[in-house]
Amino acid sequence: MGKEKKLKLTIFKDAQLTVKGIFDIFKVREEIARAIQEKKYFMIEKGNSVRVLPEGKEYEAEFNAFKKVDNYVKFVLTIKFLIRNFNEVEYEGKVLGSGIATISFTSEVEKDYKSKFGQVGFKNFIRELMEKYLIKDKLLAREGQLYKETVDVMNAAKNVLEMYI
Repeated sequence: MGKEKKLKLTIFKDAQLTVKGIFDIFKVREEIARAIQEKKYFMIEKGNSVRVLPEGKEYEAEFNAFKKVDNYVKFVLTIKFLIRNFNEVEYEGKVLGSGIATISFTSEVEKDYKSKFGQVGFKNFIRELMEKYLIKDKLLAREGQLYKETVDVMNAAKNVLEMYI
């Protein structure tokens, strides 16, 4: 099955950064938000939760970021935080977190996001032909663009996570 059959193309699926030790999770979130806004994405927090466990707090959060690239393609980034065994510690005069932090990144190219062609019938057939023969190179370029943008956001998070290692 060719790419033209799918309306969503996954570029990264749960690519993870994990660090065990001391980190500043608020600075990581801030840096990810900065990197995303710099690339003209609209970001929302889908949800978060905190549980207190005997070994420390467990913190989960999920963010979705969207970018309308043109009238046909939209980029979607999903970023999930999972922090286990979280405890506050003082490090070089700062209050930071200690524990195991995992940040997952999923990125997708969403085609025909306005549903102009539909998913069945003649219009869908035309969409598939258009993608396969007319705008194939443009869509490949969009996939490359999203790959690079996702890696840039991941690197921004990685640089902050590794500050205290």
